[in-house]
Amino acid sequence: MIRPPGRPGRLALVLAALLLWPTGALRAQQGPAWLPADVYFRVPLAAPREPSFHAILLSSDVLSPSESGARAEASALPGAEGREIHGSVAMGGSFRLWRLAGSSRGGVVVGLQTGVFARFRMESSANELVATDWLVAFPLEARRGRMSGRVRLIHWSAHLGDELIEATGAQREDFTFEALDAIAGYDLGAFRVYGGGALVLRSQLEDAEGVLPGFSDDGTLQLGADWRWHPWREARLGVVAGADLQWADRAEWRRQLAATLGFEARGEKGAATLGLSYFDGPSAMGQFYLTEESWWGVEFRIEL
Repeated sequence: MIRPPGRPGRLALVLAALLLWPTGALRAQQGPAWLPADVYFRVPLAAPREPSFHAILLSSDVLSPSESGARAEASALPGAEGREIHGSVAMGGSFRLWRLAGSSRGGVVVGLQTGVFARFRMESSANELVATDWLVAFPLEARRGRMSGRVRLIHWSAHLGDELIEATGAQREDFTFEALDAIAGYDLGAFRVYGGGALVLRSQLEDAEGVLPGFSDDGTLQLGADWRWHPWREARLGVVAGADLQWADRAEWRRQLAATLGFEARGEKGAATLGLSYFDGPSAMGQFYLTEESWWGVEFRIEL
């Protein structure tokens, strides 16, 4: 079911218009090109569901018996008491397919994003799969001077692990939606601030049986900041930090906070980061979207 834009949706459409505005000024200076190397918008450093290649060893309380939420049945897993060690892995990235226009000040490029995110229990002998999230998006990235941004159509679906279902009898939520989201950033030297929102075009959660009265999944909001400082080896090695705040209608607009701090090595085609990460709020795993989770861990990430 497609709904008219709410407040997050109107924000997304306004940001989309702002990002598309510089296209005419840039088109005449540099022609179209396939598979460009230009990166006009860097993905938010701390955002938990940006497609990348990463591995995180973390301490989480998402399966703690004291937690409550859509997947509280998971606490019946053997050994799920308090915090436990999980492994989170992801495979994916941002692939820039076609540059529409460009200049020395920026440009506009169309791309493809794909990502698979998986969480495993590391303390059990079977290393049970907890859940996976699948993401596909078609982004349009733009930059003009210090201003940059991204508009994308995104599909996201989430699934429980088979071992978790067998051990607990937990039932999978039909967590599947398509959305239009937009985010704009402004550079202040090595520091960037950004913000945006999303309009959910279709959500299976709203059509599921047993949905709570008044439940809605209309959109999301996002704010954050990045800091990248590269003083060593001809600006290829440096320190990075980021904080990302998100609110989702499906989680009753409860705050989700993610933060990271580490060292980054960057090259012509991407960057690699080793650092510490922290998360607090409704879980970023789609199947646990109502379950409060806090975790901290050590992360290795490759960004394309």
